[in-house]
Amino acid sequence: KIMVVRSKLVGIAIFVLIFGGIFSGVWLGWWQTESDKTPVRYKDGDAAGEYNPSDIRGSYSFGEISELFEIPLEMLARAFRIPSDVDTSEFKNKDLETLYANLDGDIEIGTSSMRLFVAYYKGLPYSPSEDTYLLKPGVNILKANAELTQAQIDYLDAHMIDIEPHAEGESEPQGKQSTDEVDHDESANKVRGKTTFGELLDMGLSEERIVEIIGGAIPNHLMLIRDYCTENELEFSTIKEQLQAELDNLNER
Repeated sequence: KIMVVRSKLVGIAIFVLIFGGIFSGVWLGWWQTESDKTPVRYKDGDAAGEYNPSDIRGSYSFGEISELFEIPLEMLARAFRIPSDVDTSEFKNKDLETLYANLDGDIEIGTSSMRLFVAYYKGLPYSPSEDTYLLKPGVNILKANAELTQAQIDYLDAHMIDIEPHAEGESEPQGKQSTDEVDHDESANKVRGKTTFGELLDMGLSEERIVEIIGGAIPNHLMLIRDYCTENELEFSTIKEQLQAELDNLNER
């Protein structure tokens, strides 16, 4: 009888330890069943306490971005030419890369474009990379509604792309670029939308490091890195930034 009682007590103790810990974690905020969709805030400067657009991720929906940064959802839809048959509030930021995958050249519209638009619209500190572009409607919205410096206006004019409007029933834009393209140094080791895995290896990046970044084995060397990201539901802009950082480190050695 003593052994039976002890076994029951041990079982109860284990139950309390496991589930009690979970309940306590939930109450204290340690245990989370969903990812936190809250960007970091600026810690100093005039924008201290404001959400930092640099922390906008591909998993954020347009609805979440609209609510977090207090930008009308309709304005975001117009800025990025979201098709009328798509629920803009549920449209994921990372899906911009797929929507605009057919743009000519190495021009890309993705998470970095959203970060730029939000930062300029809200007048928040942000340093865009040289490959950050916006669609013409987004540029027009910023010029009409945001307090831009002359340097910001010049940047937008140099990084604006004009595409044909969506045809009726068409889910993707027709990938026509009609603005002046920014000159690129083709000899530089740059990861672009048309970069293949073979070219990445030719630039000197090791296969082991590429595998670590993409989280899987390298496929056909002729495959575009962007296509690989699309097929595996990865955010191309994030993968591109990590690969580019590795290449930059190699060039500095």
